[in-house]
Amino acid sequence: MRITTIMTVLIGIVMLLLVSCEQSPTNNHQPEAFQQQKEVTETSIKAEDDTPLFMEIKVDYVTNELMLYDRLNNKQVQSVALEPHTYVGSMKRIDEGYVIEMFAGNEPTQVQRKSGMEIVYPPSTWQGLTYHIYDEQLKLVDEIEVTNLLPESMQNINNFKAVSKTGDIFLWSNGWETYTYEIGTQQIEQLSDESHPLSWDKAAFTHDNKGIVFFGKKDDGNEVKFHYGFMDRSSKKVTLYEDDPQFQGNNIQISDYYAIITDDVYINSEQSSGKLLLLELESGKSVTLQVDDTESTTAVISSDSEFVIAAKILSDNQLRVRQYQINEKQFGKIVKEEIYDVENSIGKIIEINSDANNKYYPLIIEQSGTYQSVVFVSEG
Repeated sequence: MRITTIMTVLIGIVMLLLVSCEQSPTNNHQPEAFQQQKEVTETSIKAEDDTPLFMEIKVDYVTNELMLYDRLNNKQVQSVALEPHTYVGSMKRIDEGYVIEMFAGNEPTQVQRKSGMEIVYPPSTWQGLTYHIYDEQLKLVDEIEVTNLLPESMQNINNFKAVSKTGDIFLWSNGWETYTYEIGTQQIEQLSDESHPLSWDKAAFTHDNKGIVFFGKKDDGNEVKFHYGFMDRSSKKVTLYEDDPQFQGNNIQISDYYAIITDDVYINSEQSSGKLLLLELESGKSVTLQVDDTESTTAVISSDSEFVIAAKILSDNQLRVRQYQINEKQFGKIVKEEIYDVENSIGKIIEINSDANNKYYPLIIEQSGTYQSVVFVSEG
């Protein structure tokens, strides 16, 4: 185990709506891992297309703007004026940009400030629904108007569940009905109805768009059960699994071989199940990866399906990152671990990112009104 002291990158939090294993002695010399992290952080790790990570989309209803914000460098990169009476719903990343859900309301979105917080009140009714596709610099690429295509029951906040990596297939679900829309064919397709309801809290398309991974909770009359599974888009066949109803379900990530479902902390608790649910995309087989408690809430899978990176807050000023092998011969083996000491109290692990080569894994941590960057360098 290597102890690494990291530099902090402070980023003031703007009060806007965010949609969005080896022992080595400590000494006065900076360890190699620290030098690697410092070098990578200062150059702002870039993906294969030379686009910086750490970007997020914000909405400011006071100025009525959509903004691209660089958290690492604490600056606004780009902004786009919103049309009057616009309310921004879901915001999703795609391979080369973002898909933004925009509702046209009957009145302006209202903002009130209470106890230092901005409370946003959406319009009471919708008059239209459009999806704006932006590139990574927040330049508009396309607008998809679905008001007259999508059933009215789908045109509501929280029903937009997924979009393909290429941004051309959309999915909506309201708990009993599920629909997709494909830009290329301009066709709406119904995947489920009230006679065969599928309760999808979250969903994700496979990389080839032939399948959909989902999870949700369903009341069978006796108890609420957590279920997850895979749907073949061509045959509509569903492979369904059940798990402990206490498993919260947080996010779905898709790699070349696996889909991984992360957990969330238990209600009124700082603990989680300590496990990750993995689906083999070819066979549909479900496997479980046991990790350490809240690591199950932060984990990401490498795009080549070789390992999982997970982080856990050990104490107010200490963070641990682990690398788990997930190939068949060494499934669940910890191949690397790093512990980072930080100056200020750690509030929350915001997210773990990855570079294009699955080598560097930058983490964003919130600390008492500031952000901090930590970079984990994977083994192998």
